[in-house]
Amino acid sequence: MRGPNSAQANLRQQVKARSAGRSQIGAGTSEIRRMLIGRELYAETM
Repeated sequence: MRGPNSAQANLRQQVKARSAGRSQIGAGTSEIRRMLIGRELYAETM
């Protein structure tokens, strides 16, 4: 494709790629910190 149609197709692909990358992050910073602290506390009790 050439011209304006190729720009629209490229834009759609970029939008899909960006939103796919966002959905891969499973937890925020606070959840990750809680998980790490929990692991450390659990390891100390063992």
